[in-house]
Amino acid sequence: MTLATDMPAAATAPPPPSGAALYFDGTCSARNDVVVETTAAGLQIFSSDRHLLDEWLYAELRRQAAPDGVLRLGRHGETMLARLEIRDAALASAIEDRAVTLDRGGAAERRLRRQGRDLEPRRRGVADLHRDHRRAGAGHPRDAAGPDRGRAKARRRGR
Repeated sequence: MTLATDMPAAATAPPPPSGAALYFDGTCSARNDVVVETTAAGLQIFSSDRHLLDEWLYAELRRQAAPDGVLRLGRHGETMLARLEIRDAALASAIEDRAVTLDRGGAAERRLRRQGRDLEPRRRGVADLHRDHRRAGAGHPRDAAGPDRGRAKARRRGR
């Protein structure tokens, strides 16, 4: 018998990609040196002493703006500001291959920013409402009150 036939198939499979990263938990500004391991369903984030800190599913991952050579990830719909920064190119490539929701080139994010929109839903300010109202061709928002608005104002002045 050879060594390859004596070992089970699971033992000969290469280990899942893993590597060092920085983790910000979103509750404070402390950076945590962590080890990230890829699994079939997502990422497992371990502290340096191998305690499991968090698990993120691939479907929840979203890319955040980052400098060249850094893959910065957050979770879609996350209310906390938790993020993961990966500088290891092999680990970043493995995550991008597994997470089909990630935009590899960041084109979708740049397109939304050029249009003045964010990736996440947010509260709309008065300026945003005014801009959208003007784009719809309705004129100034005060005109939406109808033609009687001007007459009521004149009556208040005594005209």
